[in-house]
Amino acid sequence: MAIAVKPSRSQHHGPIGISGKPGVMGVPGRTTYHILGEDVEFNGYKDGMTTMMISTLNVLGKPFYDELKKNGVSFPDEIESFLKIKFRDLRIDDILDSQS
Repeated sequence: MAIAVKPSRSQHHGPIGISGKPGVMGVPGRTTYHILGEDVEFNGYKDGMTTMMISTLNVLGKPFYDELKKNGVSFPDEIESFLKIKFRDLRIDDILDSQS
């Protein structure tokens, strides 16, 4: 037996703005995210879901990123490129430190 759940008025699909209402935060153009200890500027709007994923990534690190990938979640292309380089550089640092 399937149970149907009727969404409440507060549920919606799409990014969550600062006000808690659906929509996009910020203004078009360039936006800055604090990712893994660095402030990085990207083209586009500041998106609520991306901000939450980055905030969680900052706390949980690469294992969280790996779980996102396993579940088919990805960041915008510019952020994906930055993360790949950042994780590669961190891995290189770990290897060099272990050899010292």
